[in-house]
Amino acid sequence: HTRYIGDWSSDVCSSDLKFVVKAVVHRSGEAVLLLNKNGWDLPGGHKKRNEGDKEALKREVQEETGLEIDVATMKELGRKGNKTFYQVEYTSDAFMQHSDEHTDIQSYTLEQIQDLDNIDKTFKNLLIKALSGEGE
Repeated sequence: HTRYIGDWSSDVCSSDLKFVVKAVVHRSGEAVLLLNKNGWDLPGGHKKRNEGDKEALKREVQEETGLEIDVATMKELGRKGNKTFYQVEYTSDAFMQHSDEHTDIQSYTLEQIQDLDNIDKTFKNLLIKALSGEGE
């Protein structure tokens, strides 16, 4: 399914809700970012009916990155409109692989993220907050 921020057209599954969960998915001082037509993106997506934030985030991160997250490490970073943002650690050095929704997947340090231009300002601020320890 095509899921772009701000695009609530008919191509979104009817079982998907308008609520979105996204996360700074990190481990050992590096965060995972996905590239789409709008630039670098945080893993996440629409919640399905009867799905909590933990279940939705675990499913979306696995679908979009191939990584398993440790939901016990989930901490809310904030909300903006219909989106809730978290930080969460991934559990293993699994092979990262992006979904069809994205064209690239990379792991970035705090310093590299501070130098990124092709990223939403909100996402960049959340990444800096999480990786600098302010999200604890």
